[in-house]
Amino acid sequence: MNPPDTCLHYKTCSAPTCPLDPKAAIRVREPGDLKCDLSKHYRTRTWNEMPPERQVLLPHAGLTDREWNARLRLESMTPEEREAMRLKGLALAAGTPRQGSLTVKQGEDAPSTATAGNTGGNEATSASVNGLEVQDA
Repeated sequence: MNPPDTCLHYKTCSAPTCPLDPKAAIRVREPGDLKCDLSKHYRTRTWNEMPPERQVLLPHAGLTDREWNARLRLESMTPEEREAMRLKGLALAAGTPRQGSLTVKQGEDAPSTATAGNTGGNEATSASVNGLEVQDA
């Protein structure tokens, strides 16, 4: 498999490692070197469209080492741990509230259940993890 066959940016890319390169594991990326800027969505789609005999050459499915390790970590979690991680991400995203964005309330009296409504988009979704209430307004 040749990276030019699968990567849109190959001709103009200066990154020393490519997630779509079967030899990426043996290539070295020094600090300060450019990173692959091809989107994860495109790399994953490209891998999914490959015939099986080419997919086996890319054991990380076109993902970077960091993306692959995060995927393995997520797959090893229980559904409860995944939900807690999702809510933590919502809380982090709410760090700078904007109109129509997430709001976060700190307190002991925060509800411990998640609610959701879909009546024309006017109801909020909220949940609480470790006393941190997250609302999607």
